[in-house]
Amino acid sequence: MPRLPKAARDLLSDNGLKEKDMRVLAVLDGHWKTPGQIGEEAGMGMRAVGACLARLVVVQPAVVSVQFAGWKAKNRGNMMEGKYEYRIRVVGTRLLALFEQTRTEAT
Repeated sequence: MPRLPKAARDLLSDNGLKEKDMRVLAVLDGHWKTPGQIGEEAGMGMRAVGACLARLVVVQPAVVSVQFAGWKAKNRGNMMEGKYEYRIRVVGTRLLALFEQTRTEAT
């Protein structure tokens, strides 16, 4: 794994994480974001996304795929499980679009 920029390492450290157990990081307007922050931008609750295990997968040079696996949230007393995938288009350090939000029910 390539070494992360200092700002990213600092963000991981501030959240009690190490590079080897990186959950997800993305650059938004020049700032590194955690899963909870990305979730807030996507309109998902901080608690739901913050509890996710996630990873960053580079699909193309300008496209980053963020996968949240094992997402759980209580909804009217029912436990829902699913997998959310957000494809985040990044050009330079600016987040241009959050698109292709999908949800797959757990079987």
